[in-house]
Amino acid sequence: VFDLMSIQSSKAALLTICMNGQADAAKLKELLTPYSSGNYDSQFKKCKVKVEYQNNQGRVELLLGPEWDVSLHEDLIAGLSKSFHDENVKILYN
Repeated sequence: VFDLMSIQSSKAALLTICMNGQADAAKLKELLTPYSSGNYDSQFKKCKVKVEYQNNQGRVELLLGPEWDVSLHEDLIAGLSKSFHDENVKILYN
């Protein structure tokens, strides 16, 4: 029997977070850090993180480095959804 986190982590390929000019990058770092590769020791597969940032002057997509790969813990997803809204947090499965 697998729990939801086991299944979600094994199938997730990419976590995408959409941010605009009003978003708080420090808050994003605060949320990701506890679950990132260097900090969260887990048996679960890590997931790549992509940040899509847009403001009045332009748009950029950034694939974060491997040190920012995260375990998709339910607390991480809940924190991201609360801070950046559900529609701005997407998990791409393979």
